[in-house]
Amino acid sequence: RQLSVGQNRPASEADVDSRVLYLSGLIRLRLEGDPVGAERQLALVRERTPGFMAEAVQSALYAAVLQVGGRQMRLSEFEAAAKSFRKASLLAGDDVARRDAAKRNLAQLFRAANRYPEAEKIFLELAAEWPRDVVVQFALAGTFADQFKFDDAIRTWRTVLRLIDEK
Repeated sequence: RQLSVGQNRPASEADVDSRVLYLSGLIRLRLEGDPVGAERQLALVRERTPGFMAEAVQSALYAAVLQVGGRQMRLSEFEAAAKSFRKASLLAGDDVARRDAAKRNLAQLFRAANRYPEAEKIFLELAAEWPRDVVVQFALAGTFADQFKFDDAIRTWRTVLRLIDEK
């Protein structure tokens, strides 16, 4: 609001100024611990002015949506969390690491919700993409064990141990 007043514009314009909305979203995300509010503010920026700092807005929106999904997961709101993690994966765009981080969160959510076949499918995809990622391999092994697929679990845990020994 001060920005609008300082530029001899009505304070009410601050509610629609993309700069203010963006900064408000960042403050909510990083300082206030309010990813839901941040997501709302940042989505509004994208909707109203798609060209405004597009990469920065998308990056912050991705972080907000991922945090919202994590919060929903901790509250056992599994369907809402799955939707958030899928949305984060889409927001990652061409950033493979971010996309796969969102997918890993989705797979962990499926494990927490006892939806093991869905978790296994995602972890297998991630393991194929990141064969040397110990965390992915370990989660895949655990998912196999969750389903009593002990031969697959043992084989994958051996991969985990080999990768750890190589480091």
